[in-house]
Amino acid sequence: MDWLLLPSTEDGWPTWEKVIGHVVALAPHHALRVVRMLPRSRAGLQGEPTAREIEIAGIITKRSDTQVNVDGWNVAANWAEGILDRALGAIENPGRWVIRPLAYAAHVDRVQKALIQKLDDTDVSVRWDAADALRSVAYEDRVQQALIEKLEDSDEVRWAAAALASIVHMDRIQKALIQKLEDSDVVVRRNAVWALASIGHVARVQKALIEKLEDSDVVVRGDAAWALGSVAHVARVQKALIEKLDDSDVGVRELTVNALSSVAHVDRVQKALIQNLAATYEVVRWAAAGALASVAHVDRVQ
Repeated sequence: MDWLLLPSTEDGWPTWEKVIGHVVALAPHHALRVVRMLPRSRAGLQGEPTAREIEIAGIITKRSDTQVNVDGWNVAANWAEGILDRALGAIENPGRWVIRPLAYAAHVDRVQKALIQKLDDTDVSVRWDAADALRSVAYEDRVQQALIEKLEDSDEVRWAAAALASIVHMDRIQKALIQKLEDSDVVVRRNAVWALASIGHVARVQKALIEKLEDSDVVVRGDAAWALGSVAHVARVQKALIEKLDDSDVGVRELTVNALSSVAHVDRVQKALIQNLAATYEVVRWAAAGALASVAHVDRVQ
């Protein structure tokens, strides 16, 4: 097994960087053979585990002893469990730096529960890190429920919506976010628009975003225009965006022009953009000129 001949440190053990590289890159059964060396190296030390140790432990726990039949599996698996125990023991320490690497083990029941609890931490950076760590398991019911509950709080909605964006294709999540588009708190509405932007092709989402073009908040209107840009080829979206070119806010008008740029070849869009070449505000005129650049060969644009 020449591939196990890794560069060593002064005490004769493989360099940590090389070990993590092998664990991540090699096939699982080979990676486990590499991990067999870990309990005899730094992994045998007491105290808080390093971030890399936690990451490796998370990778190992994704495999079961029925999936991989390798000599020394129990050694590697027991080592991984011990690392996670130590990481969870350190989760309350100042800095809570262990939360991010625990993302690799978010599939483990006790780790998942600990991360969900951290969504209520007094430190906002910890709450952000916990939500980010839970993204990979956002398909789990209890994780979804915890994140959906956070949509109720305007102080939490940004990171909650970001975490839910990874599963926004799910019916339950779409309904929750669409409901938040009508929230009385403008911050909640803004972040709901952002979270729904990637699925503008879904009919009910499209309809909800079009309605947000009439929101009382200019940022929500502008974000809705931006979000609809990816589906500007849809007739009803085009119609709604063209109407928004007369918005009272110059920023919204600029974003609307940009949203229509991908369909500048469409006759009615082209006409509307040409009209905006004479807009009062320079930023709108420049945006319209940029949008029409792709159809500069058309006589009426020239």
